Amino acid sequence: LGDVYMRQPESDKVRSAAAAYDWIHYVGPVYGNDRAPYLKIADVMLMPGALGLVMIDSFTAETPLITTNISMHGPEIDYLESGMNGVIAENSVASYSEAVVSTLAEGRLQALRLGCRNSAALYSLDQMVANFTAGVVSCLTR
Repeated sequence: LGDVYMRQPESDKVRSAAAAYDWIHYVGPVYGNDRAPYLKIADVMLMPGALGLVMIDSFTAETPLITTNISMHGPEIDYLESGMNGVIAENSVASYSEAVVSTLAEGRLQALRLGCRNSAALYSLDQMVANFTAGVVSCLTR
């Protein structure tokens, strides 16, 4: 699966769009702490494909994530409550585009950011470790 993340099959399209429009800036893959400035300036995260721990980044940065209802997501998709801390659209270009446009145009960002902030408290590393530990202890005591 790691190889999938290294390939960027659509990057040529993004580079072409960036060359045509001065408001598009192609950055390419960014990892670790280098992501922070981009998350800070973003209104939303757009990930129509499979997602996983990026949900935690979305919550921590208070940058709502917009995705589709595909079956390839990691278990972290369960953290996303559509309309509360992000958006899950139908898996079509038309539905996804509509979800992005309506999220940005209808002034829903503040409510989604608040949902992200609330979710960040629930899904922090400390809380996830505590939940995992409680689950293991529960299994062992049965």
